[in-house]
Amino acid sequence: MTSSVTLLSAEIEGRAYGGGVLKLETREAEPLLVPVITGDVEARLVAQFWDVSALVASGDIAAASRRVDDLLGFDHDALWKAYLTYRSRRLGRKRAAA
Repeated sequence: MTSSVTLLSAEIEGRAYGGGVLKLETREAEPLLVPVITGDVEARLVAQFWDVSALVASGDIAAASRRVDDLLGFDHDALWKAYLTYRSRRLGRKRAAA
């Protein structure tokens, strides 16, 4: 779920509430893009699980996302830039309303 594809998809499909909270109701979650994991990729992701989990727990989502994207073969920089654009728009609405 930390791939930049999934994070970007959540920003696009989700609904922003007060305080900048992003919520995915059932209807918004249905079209959420989640990478298909198979064989070799699955084994490499499982091997990295605790390292990625530690990055998430420490709040370093960008590093966790980069690690997962590298394993999945995604262009992290391009996808992360798009994710940050959508995220900043959502959080910007919060500040504008304050």
